Amino acid sequence: MAVTFHSETREPVSLRKVVSDIQNEINAIPDISETTITGGRKRQFQVFLDEAKLRERFLNPLEVSDLIRRANVKAAAGTWRVYRS
Repeated sequence: MAVTFHSETREPVSLRKVVSDIQNEINAIPDISETTITGGRKRQFQVFLDEAKLRERFLNPLEVSDLIRRANVKAAAGTWRVYRS
C-alpha cells in the first residue's frame, strides 16, 4: 500500500516530521513488516564552531562531529498498545 501526504500550509520539513510520527505508530502495530518514507526534506542543522572555545575544551572539529553523531539517536519514548476487537 502507498500513502501520499501533501500540505499547502506546512513546510516540507514539518510535514515529513508528521509523517515520521505516523510511521512510528504504524511500525508499532504487530505484523507490520516495513514502512518507508520517500521524499520530503529531512531536518538539518548547521553547527558553527568557536575556535577559542574549542581550544578551552581541548577539542577539535572532528571530535565535535563525533560527539554530535553519537548524540543523534532515535529512541522510542514508550510503547503503543493496539487493541483489536
